[in-house]
Amino acid sequence: MVQVTIGFAVYNGEEYLESALESLSSQTFEDMKILVSDNCSTDKTPEILAKWAKKDKRFDIHTQSENIGPVNNFQYVLNTADSKWFMFAAHDDNWTDNYVEELYKNAISKPDIKLSVPKLKLIDEDSDQDLEAGTEVPFNEKINETEHLEKYNLLLKYGKAGWFYSLYDREELLKAQAEVKNFGHVWAHDLILLLPFFISGSVVGTNKATFYQMITKSSAEKYAPKSASDRYKLYRDFCRSMISILRKSDLSKTDILKLTPSLFKYSKHGGKIRRIIKAAIMPNKN
Repeated sequence: MVQVTIGFAVYNGEEYLESALESLSSQTFEDMKILVSDNCSTDKTPEILAKWAKKDKRFDIHTQSENIGPVNNFQYVLNTADSKWFMFAAHDDNWTDNYVEELYKNAISKPDIKLSVPKLKLIDEDSDQDLEAGTEVPFNEKINETEHLEKYNLLLKYGKAGWFYSLYDREELLKAQAEVKNFGHVWAHDLILLLPFFISGSVVGTNKATFYQMITKSSAEKYAPKSASDRYKLYRDFCRSMISILRKSDLSKTDILKLTPSLFKYSKHGGKIRRIIKAAIMPNKN
């Protein structure tokens, strides 16, 4: 059994797929598997995957017989994995060569760590600039130096949706995924999934590894709530899921009350909760 599984869920990803697979194949960490689920792609994705599977024995390609949807495809790679540590990956992102190695080293540094996160660089798909010119979002290293409520507050304030593509304790991730399933929305599901880790403080981070996250318009166009009713349902379900996670946590009622301001800000800079509230109460400009 390998130590790390990278769960790579893809559908019709040929435009950026070569770059992503090359980035994963370049990882210096050897004791891992790249578990790919092709969600019944109709473009050249299968051919590209087959080529890379021949190049790198760490690739394990699975092909769905029918399109099972994006959430189920991500759930599939997680359920199929059997390693202690797990990481999600998408076809339009990239990683520094030391990404898995550095996150794994930090993940095993303490017994209570359940999520190991990187520095981010956000890349605009419409930009002509190269990866190094992306908007850098460093990890706030104060998070590693604090404990308990102080740490939870910092995670809620500085945590980023891009951390969805970090390194998880797989068993803890499976528990968090159950909340995502109950949430029922693709939009903002990353925020729900990360919340249990933030309010447990079981997070460590580093600026020595970088995740290059492609910011695409297609995601917002496809999954963002369009009608006033959809925006209301999103905000309602988000709040319900957040309350459910809090109730299942080890936090005392006193601690929950102390965290309440941070929970509803969630991230001043990343626009987490604010993004949900804005989607719920403001007209869609598109």
